[in-house]
Amino acid sequence: MYEKIVKFLQQKGAPASSTELVEKVLMIRDIQPSVAEKLVDSIVRDGEKVYYNKDGLWDVHSTAETDHSNIVSFILISTLPERVNFWTEWQSIGLMRIQNGQEIDRLVLERKIEPTLNGHADFIPPLEKAGQFIRNDMLIFDGFGNQMSMFSRAMFDIIGFNIENPKFSLRLLAKRLFPDEKIGTSARLSGLLQLRALENATLALRLDSLLEQFQALMHLLQERGISQLADFYEGEKQHPDYSKYHFDQEFIENLPFSPGCYIMRNKKDDVIYVGKAKNLNQRVRSYFSETAELDDKLTQIRRQIHTLEIQQTGSELEALLLEQKLIRQFQPPINSLFEIHHRQYRQKSRYSQILLLPSVQGEFVKLYFLNPYLGLREHNLAKNFANAEEIRNAIAKFFFQPSGFDPAGNVQEDMELAMSWLSLNEDYVTNIDMRRVSTADETMRILKDHLVNFSSETPKTIHY
Repeated sequence: MYEKIVKFLQQKGAPASSTELVEKVLMIRDIQPSVAEKLVDSIVRDGEKVYYNKDGLWDVHSTAETDHSNIVSFILISTLPERVNFWTEWQSIGLMRIQNGQEIDRLVLERKIEPTLNGHADFIPPLEKAGQFIRNDMLIFDGFGNQMSMFSRAMFDIIGFNIENPKFSLRLLAKRLFPDEKIGTSARLSGLLQLRALENATLALRLDSLLEQFQALMHLLQERGISQLADFYEGEKQHPDYSKYHFDQEFIENLPFSPGCYIMRNKKDDVIYVGKAKNLNQRVRSYFSETAELDDKLTQIRRQIHTLEIQQTGSELEALLLEQKLIRQFQPPINSLFEIHHRQYRQKSRYSQILLLPSVQGEFVKLYFLNPYLGLREHNLAKNFANAEEIRNAIAKFFFQPSGFDPAGNVQEDMELAMSWLSLNEDYVTNIDMRRVSTADETMRILKDHLVNFSSETPKTIHY
C-alpha cells in the first residue's frame, strides 16, 4: 500500500491531504480527518519517499519518472473465455512472466470443475495469487477480447483497490506498427507476423502464442529503431479540450465512487449518450483519459458533449435498470450506434424472489420483487418499518394474489435485465426465495430480520 501512495503522489505531481489519500488510494469514503491522518501515518512512517510538508500535506521526494522503455520484465495475461460479461465467468486465467524476451515463470489458475455452494467463490482465492504474481510489472494482453478491463475489475473486486501497473495490448501496438492493416483477431495478427494461427486452443497454447506475438513485435520495434516503447504505444496523447464543455477536469476527478448513471448532453441540451457504472468516478474518468484509445464512439462523445449529469444509485442493479429506462426515454443516438447489449441468464435464477439492495436514501432499503410471469417491481422499505403496511400489501398483491395484478410498461424487460445481472452477482445478494414463503406476514418477518444488520456488505442469505 505504501508504494500505491508513492505512485499516487508522483502521478498527481502535488501534495495531498490524508483524507484525499485515504479516499483515492485506500478507497475509503467518509472518514474523519483525524482517523485518516493516523491511518496514512501508520503506512508511510517507515518509508523514505513520503514526507509531511510544512503545509500539513503529504508529499513525495522528487525522483526521476519511470521510463517504461527500459522495462525488461513483463507479465503476459490470457483468459478463457476471452470475452465475458463479467470476470466471474472466466474458467481459467494464465499469467507468464518474461524477462529479456524469455519466459521465466508462469501461473495457471483453473476454476474447479465440480459445482460449489458458493458459485464462483471457489475461483477467488486462486485469483488473489494473480494479484501477488503481477507485482509492479507491465501487463500485456492480446487486446481482442475484454480481458484487460475485466482483469482490472477482478483485481479491484478481490483486493479492494485499483492496480496501477502499466498495461498495454498487442492489438494496439500492432496498429501503431501496421496503421493500414485491419487487425480484428489474434489469428490475423499472427498472420501479419508470419506466425502460426491458433483456433480453439488451450490456455497453455494461448500463452505460448501470446509470447510468440510479443517477441515478434519487439523484434519489429528494434528493427525500426524504436526504443521508447511506452511513448510509441501511447502515440500522440489526446488531451480533451475542456474549454468546450460546461464542466472541467476537477469536476471529473471528484465524481463519487458509487454506482450510478451518467447522462451526456450537447449544446442544444439533447441527450446524446447514457451509461451506467458500478464506480462512476472510474468509468467517467476513462472517457477523458489522455491515453484513452480514441475510437469512433469516444470521438463522437468528445465532439458532441457539452454538459454531464450524474445520477447516483444504491447498487449496480439499480444503475442498470435506470440506464435502460433513460435509454428508452431519450433514445440517445450514440447508444443506438455503438451499444449492443448481449445479456444471458441462468435458468436456476428464474424463480419468484425478493432482492434486498442498498438505496441512495440511507434510511431505506431497495426491494426488487421478481416474478418470472409478472416481471419486476421496485419498492423502498424504510429501515424503521414506517411503511411496513404499504410493503406488506404490495407483497400480497404481487406474490399471493397474482390474478389481480396487471403487469404494465417494461416490467418484463426489466425483469430479464435483473435476472441477467443476478446470474453474475447472486453470491453477493441477500434475497428471499418466495417459493418457500406462504404468506405476506411471514415475508415481512423475514424482512425485519434482514434489516437488523443490513448494509451494502451484507452477505447473501437465502430463507427457506
